[in-house]
Amino acid sequence: MTIKKFLKVETLVSLSAFLMSICAIVLSFVEVRVMEAQKEASVWPRVFVARNTGDDRFSVVVKNSGVGPALIEHVEVRVDGNIIKTWNDATDIIAPNMSISKGQSILTNYVLLPGETIVPIRLQDEVANLFNVDRKRVRLKICYCSIYEKCWVIDEAVKRTAGFATPYPVETCEIDVELQFLQ
Repeated sequence: MTIKKFLKVETLVSLSAFLMSICAIVLSFVEVRVMEAQKEASVWPRVFVARNTGDDRFSVVVKNSGVGPALIEHVEVRVDGNIIKTWNDATDIIAPNMSISKGQSILTNYVLLPGETIVPIRLQDEVANLFNVDRKRVRLKICYCSIYEKCWVIDEAVKRTAGFATPYPVETCEIDVELQFLQ
């Protein structure tokens, strides 16, 4: 094939059309990936755990500060490093043989809406003061997912930023029945 034959108008037009179609396909793939990331970001939940403490009061606060609902799949609560099943177990360990007035909410299998706050445990009086002595005795680990099944774990025992536990991504929220918190 000679260069003159190769440089014919028809050949150049078909070659440029082929290159443009390849560019369009690549651009389409890039655009689909960007749109997928935007779709996931539009419903991204961001859960954090805090304590509300003071004289004669103690509570754990769980808030979704993200833009999408957090589907709470698995909750694990530890007191002094040991897994507990109920808030009664926690109060039995920290304040044994005391009369306890508490408020509690269920957190396991809960859908935490954007901007919503839930208080899984609220204590008052002397029992609250015992919990306040060392706030690190009670630690939560929460695995939650977005509606697109992207999942994160927030574990108060690890990964802290500015005093708060930092969520980290996981493939799925695997539930170990032996570790599952029941309330």
